[in-house]
Amino acid sequence: MWTRSDPTSSLRRRRPGLSGSRACPCGSGRKYKACHQIGGWVEFEHRAAWLYDKMVRFVLGHAEAERRALARAFAGDGRWMAELRWLSSPITADLALWEGKLADGFAASRRSLLPADEAALLEPWQATRRSVFEIGKLVDRRLTLHDLVRGGSVVVDNVHPDRQLARGQAVVARPTPVGEQWRCFCPMIPLGSDAIDPVSRAVEMGDAMLVAAAIGSHLDPR
Repeated sequence: MWTRSDPTSSLRRRRPGLSGSRACPCGSGRKYKACHQIGGWVEFEHRAAWLYDKMVRFVLGHAEAERRALARAFAGDGRWMAELRWLSSPITADLALWEGKLADGFAASRRSLLPADEAALLEPWQATRRSVFEIGKLVDRRLTLHDLVRGGSVVVDNVHPDRQLARGQAVVARPTPVGEQWRCFCPMIPLGSDAIDPVSRAVEMGDAMLVAAAIGSHLDPR
């Protein structure tokens, strides 16, 4: 479904003196003419991915120390090559954003620059929690995830098949609501059976460093 944006949003009207070839003030890194100057005709579900990208860019620009600390927790003491790999892993920025509370800083500084429908996503996204899931059925790129920590299930849309993800596989994931759908913007991390309990305990506590250490003790990014 294609949606017209809030006509009162300041980003939906050309700003005086703002050229279409200049960087969009929303912080996406895109040119204004390719971002919110035309945003009213861009599918809302697609712009949700833009919002997540903007939040990750905020983390990359404002949380170098936090990301390095998480990378060390993932890698374990003295494993500097693994630390470098974890530093560039999407899960490290995602942990800093949510469990590390960088999303609060993004919301405080950027909310007023976002279109109304994108800004409305921030509160439910911040309320969503990471968990350990068991993969259910995949039908027409819609993947069912069964929450092994808190119970219940969600159906994630627009999933690309992955050879690592099979029915019955346990994964760490953070599905987030986008309108009537759920999306996973950060890749799901497959877990072996020995990792399910320690990672489940860590995500239930919601501490970024504990989650990183629990995942990292069972995995090494390649």
